[in-house]
Amino acid sequence: MAEIYNLEHQRMWLIKMLTAYARKKKNNLLVVFDGGPFYWPSEQEKNKYITIVFSGQKMNADEYLKGYIIENKINEILLVTDDRQIADVAHECSKPSIGSKHFYNLVQDALSAQALKKPENAQISKLSGKPEHEMIDSLMHEAAKMLTPEKSEDVHVATRKRTQKLSRHDKKLMKLLKKL
Repeated sequence: MAEIYNLEHQRMWLIKMLTAYARKKKNNLLVVFDGGPFYWPSEQEKNKYITIVFSGQKMNADEYLKGYIIENKINEILLVTDDRQIADVAHECSKPSIGSKHFYNLVQDALSAQALKKPENAQISKLSGKPEHEMIDSLMHEAAKMLTPEKSEDVHVATRKRTQKLSRHDKKLMKLLKKL
């Protein structure tokens, strides 16, 4: 019973994180989980930014994703998977894909940049008027001015010489990654 709770807790954490990311980036995400309460695929949650699908008991998430990619050839899709077979289907349909660890790093960078972003009308005020706290107050005041860069520029899809041109597949991937 504890394992089921833990799995559900992790699933909710993932959905919460991806929803925050999609809202920030104004992207639409489709998240597919194995199983679910029904025999066939069903949407369990849908809002402006994220759609949660359970593949159902008669189909697994891999099969659902393969079918979704084939059915949505004309739509702009970036597949996030570590599964080679699903990535191959996406490649055959001219859809770029990235690994889940790479995508997780992009999400974390975007969300941490959002958390570090200083509000424009933020004011710094002292909570203590004691003279022994003046040094700490001045350090905190200086630290508040130091912000990390808002956008991470360390995304590398392929390392090529400048004289070489990117393939059509790499161009699509770069275009989608810029949106992320």
